[in-house]
Amino acid sequence: MAVNNKLQLGVINITVHPHTQDDYIELLQSASKIGAVKVRGTTYCELRHVEVDEAEGLVYCEVYKYTDIDKDAPWYNTNTLKLATEDEVKMLNIPDDYKPNAGKFSLYLYPKKHVIFYQSYYRNTEFSSKMAVNFFDNLFGVASITKKFGVVNVTHVPEKQKVSEFIDYSHKEQLSIILTRPNPDSLADVEKKLLERMNSRNVAEYKEDYKAIESKEISLDDDLKNTIRIASKNGYATTKVRLPNGAKKILSTRDYPYSYTEYFDPKEINETVMFKESVKKLIDKITDWLN
Repeated sequence: MAVNNKLQLGVINITVHPHTQDDYIELLQSASKIGAVKVRGTTYCELRHVEVDEAEGLVYCEVYKYTDIDKDAPWYNTNTLKLATEDEVKMLNIPDDYKPNAGKFSLYLYPKKHVIFYQSYYRNTEFSSKMAVNFFDNLFGVASITKKFGVVNVTHVPEKQKVSEFIDYSHKEQLSIILTRPNPDSLADVEKKLLERMNSRNVAEYKEDYKAIESKEISLDDDLKNTIRIASKNGYATTKVRLPNGAKKILSTRDYPYSYTEYFDPKEINETVMFKESVKKLIDKITDWLN
């Protein structure tokens, strides 16, 4: 069997307060009506085709990425090796409804744990972790969304092992932690206490900054380690470390986005079906890490 197609996906944690599973479904349904959202330069994305699969407990959607060109900007003629003349440009007839460099990426929302599994690669086109976070940040930051749902926090789920390595990295000279309120779904005791403390103070987000004593390094106790773990999936943490050669290096939990890759034979299984099966296989792994 020739295995030659790549399926690649990432995972994003989204939180709103207060919430129910239906709130997250309604959030995507409302977001699918927004239309084009700029993510970088002339690159735009749209969220479309929200379908609720009650039997599986999943919500299917699609993200379309494309380039929105300015037709009034100068054009280059590769035959004449000069800028196109007005008469040449008039011959161009590209309908406004058509956009170039398009890609389609499937995604599934698992509303029970408010995580989005998104396809990050489709037919040689990428929807990178950074682009995915920018897209959902911008999409959920639209006025009509924030008015209805409040602030929607978006955090890319990191590689669990890499977060452990981040914590264990020695010679930390500076440490910053940005933490947003976690959702109260099956939280560990340490997270429940943190959420209760933030709620009692009416705090949606807080930041902790640490700087080591001169010629010393920051020592992480269990509380600080747990705070970093929580922030890695509800915010982020960054640190400046001193390397053995004396150089400095900046590390961030955002540098390690979770990614899953699997190869399949399109003659044996449809790509959309393969994506769904992969999501179902990963749900327990991801939610165990988030809990």
